[in-house]
Amino acid sequence: AVLRVCCLANGMQLMSSSVDGLIKLWQIRTSDCAASFEEHEGKVWCIDILGQQMVSGGADAKLCVWRDTTAETAKERRDAEAEMAIKDSRIGLLVREGKIEQALTMALDLNRPGQLRNILADHALKVVDQCILQNPELAVEGGMDLRRWVLSLQDPQLERLMGVVE
Repeated sequence: AVLRVCCLANGMQLMSSSVDGLIKLWQIRTSDCAASFEEHEGKVWCIDILGQQMVSGGADAKLCVWRDTTAETAKERRDAEAEMAIKDSRIGLLVREGKIEQALTMALDLNRPGQLRNILADHALKVVDQCILQNPELAVEGGMDLRRWVLSLQDPQLERLMGVVE
């Protein structure tokens, strides 16, 4: 059972305390539980908002101070998305520069199977064709040595590669 409720983040979120010792953060717009906090053992009798902090007190005689990290978490998520976009564009740049092995490794490490397949289809298959024609000296096109690249991969990377090519 819910014992107390407080509004925070300009009325966009609710904090609730309950008899099971949980404090929950709710998104009002979506009615989703954004986070659960388990610091108390037993009923949480009171919660209150003090600026960017929340205070809770429970039957366990604990007084806990919680800090609102909603804005920080959103910024970290946006920064991570921006970093991934930069890395995605870096893969394309590496391909244009002819650094195919580096582009393949980056696509593999970023778990980008579509980009990995495209790079392999566009560049590595030319290498395979040359090997089939038994012209190994031509098999290194634009600095791309497929065999050397595969041999340079670590076990986790090889596992991801096998998952892509299967």
